Amino acid sequence: MNTSLASGVVSVPYTETLAAAGGSGTRRWTVLSGSLPPGLTLLSSGLLSGTPATAGSYTVQLSVTSSRRTRTQQFTIIIIPALQLTTTSLRAGEEGEPYADTLRASGGAGGYAWTITAGALPTGITLAASGVLSGAPTVAGTANVTVQVTSGVQSASRSIAVLVTPALSITTTAVPDGFVGQAYSVTLQASGGTGAVSWGVLSGALPAGLTLLANGLLSGTPTTAGNFTAELSVVSGSQTRARTFNVVVIPALQITSSTLRAGLEGAVYADTLRATGGVGGFVWIVSAGALPAGV
Repeated sequence: MNTSLASGVVSVPYTETLAAAGGSGTRRWTVLSGSLPPGLTLLSSGLLSGTPATAGSYTVQLSVTSSRRTRTQQFTIIIIPALQLTTTSLRAGEEGEPYADTLRASGGAGGYAWTITAGALPTGITLAASGVLSGAPTVAGTANVTVQVTSGVQSASRSIAVLVTPALSITTTAVPDGFVGQAYSVTLQASGGTGAVSWGVLSGALPAGLTLLANGLLSGTPTTAGNFTAELSVVSGSQTRARTFNVVVIPALQITSSTLRAGLEGAVYADTLRATGGVGGFVWIVSAGALPAGV
């Protein structure tokens, strides 16, 4: 008589034929006590078959009768949970940044072994047999791969997309000069990253009167002339980039001459208009009225 029975797997058809030696005539098999795994039935011929529905360890006392002789035997039938790949998506990676994620499964018999059966992971990322994905992706884009997990005689697979977003980069290289007393506005720009960006001042100081909003808008009305240096940062997802900017605030242009010397009719005349601030040299014009004839 059989002394052991093969293990089964949930939802996988199962067939085992019980055997006995000796006796005469037709043998008839029955369940004396205990319960067979749900989904399995025992025919009198000794055929144990069906599709197991519930995982577990089941102990039953079976008997076989031939003519007037009966023998009994206790059997344990183990039904293993069906292997399932439970990971449905992987976290997005960022170009040039360290990456790690772990594939997961349930059921099966014992440990899991993971492989890629179709497609290729992003350059720079590798899959260990343990299911750990790691590395630093070097190229942005979406990679579609089929991953397979094996446990004992079971295997399961799934197609999964791995997204790698472009590296965060500050694309603004310089900001325009400002003028004391005049409204100033410029929006700093960045590319790449994951989702919304947030700007801030890491070190140094902006010109008095200017503020930097999280959306990158640098604006206000400068109140003090000078050359100001500030290190500005932008954050997107787990990435941070910084760049140092020089913000030059030019003094406001002012005409400092308030009066001109008097002239004499027919006599040579000369005087010079004066101004401060502005950028570089001055160019003077008459914008209203008229100078005295001859001047």
